[in-house]
Amino acid sequence: MKYTFQFLLIFGLAIGLGVPIASAQPSAKINAAIPFNFTVGDKRIEAGEYNLTLTKDSSGGAILVITDREGKLVHTTLGRLVGERDRSGSDLVFARVGDDRYLSKVVIEDSSFSFGVRR
Repeated sequence: MKYTFQFLLIFGLAIGLGVPIASAQPSAKINAAIPFNFTVGDKRIEAGEYNLTLTKDSSGGAILVITDREGKLVHTTLGRLVGERDRSGSDLVFARVGDDRYLSKVVIEDSSFSFGVRR
């Protein structure tokens, strides 16, 4: 019994003190008034005001969450890192295929992330 208690105590301390807690912090928040309908991945989104939150993940990609101005979730998608940069500001890059527009890239201060464009 004594050894069991010691084992559980040491194990508990090792878990409590030895495991770092990771928390994802948004890399960028972008508020945008987009004057045209557009597509992200397979989701068609109407023109309007949106909040885009880009959070880098540990694999070198990013998670993009798009909400409307009331905070309602519109779409979530994954992007991949396509370059690093050294400039301030954020940009949304849209590709045009025929009459359709696709969100193809989100550029933030230190990186840019690509979101697939269907052709």
